Amino acid sequence: MAAELAGVEKARVELWRDFGDVFGILWQISNDQEDVLSGRNEDLLNGTVTHLQACALDTSASRSTVRILRLHADARTSRDARAELVDTLLAPVVLGRYEDDINEFRGEAHRCWTNWVATSPTCR
Repeated sequence: MAAELAGVEKARVELWRDFGDVFGILWQISNDQEDVLSGRNEDLLNGTVTHLQACALDTSASRSTVRILRLHADARTSRDARAELVDTLLAPVVLGRYEDDINEFRGEAHRCWTNWVATSPTCR
């Protein structure tokens, strides 16, 4: 928005927008992870679905999917359900999928940044 208000050409505004989208996703993923690792579990308490949960669902068999969804629903009011869900979210297979996604977003952020630098008159 700042680039647009500053009168930057449309193509550069789009580059900033792309970079902002990817950076925002990476920031939210980091925030979600920190919530679980800190033990606050605010997302679990308020029923927010996070990317880490999506990774758990994506790497689970159908029986496990039902269990994860049940734990997610119960986590709002049950300390035991939250603890079990956290254990599931931090399982190596889930974290592996999560890491793959983060690396993909990092690559996308790098691509956006490289495109921005390539078109910047002050960076050539």
